[in-house]
Amino acid sequence: MRGIGASFVFIVHYVSLFGFLLAPLSVQTSIANFIASVGRGGVDLFFALSGFLIYASVLKPTFHWKTFLSRRVTRIYPVFLVVLSVYLLLSAYFPEHSRIPSDPVTATGYVVENIFLLPGVFNIPPIITIAWSLSYEFTFYVFMAIFATATGLFGRQQGTRVALMVGVLSLFGIGCALGTAHLSELAVFWVGIFVYEIFENQRLTDTLLGSKRVEVVVILLLLICLGAAGLKMLSGLRTAILFAGILPFLLCCLHSDGLIQRLCSWAHLRFLGSVSYSFYLIQGLVLWGLRTAYFHLGCTFGSFGVLLPVCFALTIAAASILFLLVERPFLVRKPEQGSSPRIFGKSFVGVP
Repeated sequence: MRGIGASFVFIVHYVSLFGFLLAPLSVQTSIANFIASVGRGGVDLFFALSGFLIYASVLKPTFHWKTFLSRRVTRIYPVFLVVLSVYLLLSAYFPEHSRIPSDPVTATGYVVENIFLLPGVFNIPPIITIAWSLSYEFTFYVFMAIFATATGLFGRQQGTRVALMVGVLSLFGIGCALGTAHLSELAVFWVGIFVYEIFENQRLTDTLLGSKRVEVVVILLLLICLGAAGLKMLSGLRTAILFAGILPFLLCCLHSDGLIQRLCSWAHLRFLGSVSYSFYLIQGLVLWGLRTAYFHLGCTFGSFGVLLPVCFALTIAAASILFLLVERPFLVRKPEQGSSPRIFGKSFVGVP
């Protein structure tokens, strides 16, 4: 799932930076724009998966909010700070491309805002374009830590948990409708929460996913919903469309031994999923560098389709180096005893 989400986001950035290679109003341009529209849902796939994993984490008997948030900080910040440092150095070297204000005091405040992951939830332009999503991720982490501690979520019956989460989502929807529509992205985390609760009911899951032929419909539904969600529309409608597309796909990915699970178990895709956080943060920088080099060298060769796999491979290479040097040393290798969420005998270990 992470590999798919990372690939989708890459397509968006690639079309944005290398779309100049496409002829205006051509069939290829229309196809590329549609794929980019679908690709914008890559972030939502990450959000849904995070919702599933984080919700499973706060329901563990060993859950404690301090340990939980400490691990989230350790997971998020090392790679983020390294990539942010590279952006700051490049901003000094290429001031014409810098987003940092020229005034030292304002610049310092702006950098601090980015360090604390405020761009995204707050109307602040991020230094790392894609980092707006980390603001939503960490907001969700903090909310779940507080909510799970305050309500004693672990000891609740499933019906009570579902009622609480539906209630929170309803209140959140009302708040978005009253003037915080830009926060509607947070609702996508609830896709993963509801997937977890559906998994708790094996009879319901088997009923929903009993037929292998359902998977073809689920894949088409996902692509249609992600494509539609990329269009301009009311935030509430977009969230409903994302729920309809992502929820059954995530269910099939984790439950049935069919096409979707085999796809998500493909070794190359799983590798990309393993380095997906590094890939996610560094892809914009690598693509910008490749585009700059393309113009600096006065290149006239290469087409949109030919350069795509080349750029993809180089981005994976850069992400792999970042993963090995920075991300991997901070990963939690051995979870606490009994800490792995187990559903239908399967162990889901990992952090988004």
